[in-house]
Amino acid sequence: MNRQARSAAPVAIDPRADLRWRRVSVEAFVAEANLPEVVLRKLMLAHEHAAELLQILRRENVSRSALTPTMDNVSKDVWK
Repeated sequence: MNRQARSAAPVAIDPRADLRWRRVSVEAFVAEANLPEVVLRKLMLAHEHAAELLQILRRENVSRSALTPTMDNVSKDVWK
């Protein structure tokens, strides 16, 4: 018995459709979630305190890749 292979039906893709992820602000994301309690807080630090904060983070071994684990940051930390 000779069976012919069934091919899947072609899928039409609308070239006008935007298939990329839409980036929303953190504030908008939290507001749309309607959570019963606050899950994020935004802290503003004056520029004059940045050096002290960096010193504290280094002392506590908090690396750049721990805060923002991108490939660039991780590779920089690996090469240190």
